[in-house]
Amino acid sequence: MSRHRTSGFTLIELVVVLAILAVLGAVAIPQVQQLREDVAVKNAAAGLASAAEQSFALQIRDSNEWPYLWRDDQDPNICDALNNLGSNLVPPTDGHGTYGIEIPAGYTVVPVTSGSTDAVTFSVPNATGGSRDSPTTSVTCALVKD
Repeated sequence: MSRHRTSGFTLIELVVVLAILAVLGAVAIPQVQQLREDVAVKNAAAGLASAAEQSFALQIRDSNEWPYLWRDDQDPNICDALNNLGSNLVPPTDGHGTYGIEIPAGYTVVPVTSGSTDAVTFSVPNATGGSRDSPTTSVTCALVKD
């Protein structure tokens, strides 16, 4: 009795291919997830910097003093204040609307001295005095994991 081999794959060959695909997937999926998180954090940092600059300009336009949170001698400082966007930034359009920024889950905005070296940093405007004529500087904030 002679056996003729038919075309196709054996069960062992299919199992080996599936095992290889499973290993590749196990390696690739965490990398893709980390990449997505990194992009979200960088986008949030850019959005926070932009919103802070716009809010700072709106507050200066509407008052003769530096806004309380934007002065470097205040506590909480502006970096800490950015953790509560709704109550600490002037809405972008005549007192209404939002900036559409969300701090990624598990992250906090801190002054850069408190941040780790691998934190995503961004600069926000700051004032060195209490009057409108005081010099403007910038403060570096960081988005760090809790």
